[in-house]
Amino acid sequence: STTEMIPTRLVVVTQVATSKPNISKNTLSSAYSQINTNSSHRECGQPRLVLVIQVHDRLEYLKQLFNSLEQNELIQSTLIITSHDLYTYEIHRFVTSINFTRVIPIYYPYSQQIYTDTFPGRDPNDCPKSILRQEALRIKCNNADTPDQYGNYREAHYTTIKHHWFWKIVTVFDKLQCLSSYTGYVMFLEEDHYTTPDFIATALELVELRNEQCLDCDFINMGVYVSKSMERVHVKNAEVFPWVAGDHNMGFGMDRGTWDRIKQCGGYFCNFDDYNWDWSLQATGMFCLTQNLKVLSLTVPRIFHLGKCGVHQRGKDCNPKDQVETVRNSFESTGQLAKNALEFIKPTIPLAIPRMPNPKGFGGWGDKRDIKLCNGYIRDES
Repeated sequence: STTEMIPTRLVVVTQVATSKPNISKNTLSSAYSQINTNSSHRECGQPRLVLVIQVHDRLEYLKQLFNSLEQNELIQSTLIITSHDLYTYEIHRFVTSINFTRVIPIYYPYSQQIYTDTFPGRDPNDCPKSILRQEALRIKCNNADTPDQYGNYREAHYTTIKHHWFWKIVTVFDKLQCLSSYTGYVMFLEEDHYTTPDFIATALELVELRNEQCLDCDFINMGVYVSKSMERVHVKNAEVFPWVAGDHNMGFGMDRGTWDRIKQCGGYFCNFDDYNWDWSLQATGMFCLTQNLKVLSLTVPRIFHLGKCGVHQRGKDCNPKDQVETVRNSFESTGQLAKNALEFIKPTIPLAIPRMPNPKGFGGWGDKRDIKLCNGYIRDES
């Protein structure tokens, strides 16, 4: 086995492993802390690539993602970090049982599972989302004086996603001891993604191409939101684009140099009034960094989004196996995946300024408590 397993007899984790609904918040908090402490001292080996998967509660989707990753020939040279905002025994048991590569779980310590009735969860005395500010001040709800720019108050189930994403990236680059000298790329995935069998090999090719052809590219990107592109997986091209949240937020990666530049503008990211991490990141690039964020992206994806059910989509067909079959049929019907070398498409005109549908942000992030907590991740006060 190449996986260095977390001890299964940790006292706190064993208590949580019963999955009883009456597990105390203190026990859960201790479990999170104990797992994170253990993970921060784990051996990483010498990975050629690091994959960070943001996980919530969709185990069946997560299983499909790991099934797809296992088909990659270079998977054993890859470190996987699973970042969770919810503890369930079944998910934790699954990720720590993976034996085809190293897997390190980390847990967002301000999870709503622990903070069920207090910030950063939903405090009973928090203001309702759509209450008028004048009425909020009259009833003296907690955050009456800090609605967002549109007059709405925070919704914890939305704000936690941006919190988790930023905490995760700080933890991976700045807190995990075994990655302190790692200079390669970190790729960001989510539990409802699915990869092709050449995902890792192509990602490493893309890193090499970036280093040869586009040293000022901040990111590499493996996903493209174009449904018909699945029919052209025999194509292996990469092109430079301005990084746009809605286009390049699936299977994208960065190295420590890019992260250090973003971290310098962490205050802008944390203060930007938008609960979406990706639009906040794009705004950070446009209005704080010295140049707009650039990405070297595949023109045909090697990663796909399976999830029909998520934060913004409820009550839909959520059978991941059916969706996997659709994706696999799309790229297997064309024959073998491309074996040729990745080709760089040289820009012929200057890059356009990236489009930003709402330069002021979409809101949902006006609460001073969210802003303070977010900034604390960088200042190591979290």
